[in-house]
Amino acid sequence: MKAESSAFKSKNGITIDLNVTPGAKSDGFTGTMGERLKIRVRGKAAEGKANDGLCQLLAQTFAVPKSAVTIIRGETSRQKTVFIMGEAEKLKATLNRIRMLNECS
Repeated sequence: MKAESSAFKSKNGITIDLNVTPGAKSDGFTGTMGERLKIRVRGKAAEGKANDGLCQLLAQTFAVPKSAVTIIRGETSRQKTVFIMGEAEKLKATLNRIRMLNECS
């Protein structure tokens, strides 16, 4: 099964499965882990700082307000599922570009 299958599109946005590494030296996308997109964030896991950093990174990357990014599963886990509200086709296109860039690096 391809990694793309970890994203689900609805008419209001997309849902993405992630594997998040907190406490990194920099924020960014690092590839895939199984069907999950791998992301590193500078924020520490304590006091929700990693989750805040994750939502900020996703908001900037997908060009949506931070309030449009919601962690729907895995608040206290490295494995998370997020929902990004917005135009699903544009969000999916951005996700596909991220996947392509991480496959090439």
